[in-house]
Amino acid sequence: MQYQKYMFCTRRKVQVLKSGFVVCQDLPILGASPDAKVIDTGCRDPYGLAEVKCPESKFRVTPVEACSDPNFFLQLIDGKSRLKRNHHYYAQVQGQLGATQCKWCDFIVYTSKGMSRERIPYDHAYWASMKNKLKNYYFDHFISTAAAEFQLYMLDQQITLLWFSSSLASWQVIIIKKRILYLRAEIIPSKAMPPCLIMFQGLHDI
Repeated sequence: MQYQKYMFCTRRKVQVLKSGFVVCQDLPILGASPDAKVIDTGCRDPYGLAEVKCPESKFRVTPVEACSDPNFFLQLIDGKSRLKRNHHYYAQVQGQLGATQCKWCDFIVYTSKGMSRERIPYDHAYWASMKNKLKNYYFDHFISTAAAEFQLYMLDQQITLLWFSSSLASWQVIIIKKRILYLRAEIIPSKAMPPCLIMFQGLHDI
């Protein structure tokens, strides 16, 4: 892995391990799936994470050169590329750290011309705020929306079974299914996901 070679060149021998989905221990409705777990015995807190980005739009330039684009998620600070703290990748990293209870994450950006790494520390205040927003969204909006969607799904399955059993005519099925689609369209967009939830899910923009 290029990351390990990079760290070795900086005299930091790290061990990189696979990571699956990690459930947040103090709030099990949340979880995260970091790209990797990292053990760095050369630092005070040896257990961390790695999050890797390979931006296709910047594939032919170095990460530092990519910072010339104001819309890019990195910026130059003291000549080094750093993740913008107002970008949703930062929320993704803090969400992963909060869920796994690790103290740092190496944020890695690969292009065909180079690689950058920033060790981002865990920000407890940031995570506490985001966790509270996610919890409120889950209980105030997600459960009711998911329950309504499930009820519509079951109704749709029942209508299909009735159709196959010849209990309903085709035109009746079409009308009912159109009504179900209308109700689903009314339910789903009515509670748009807040930005913090989208961030935490780790959607990758390129």
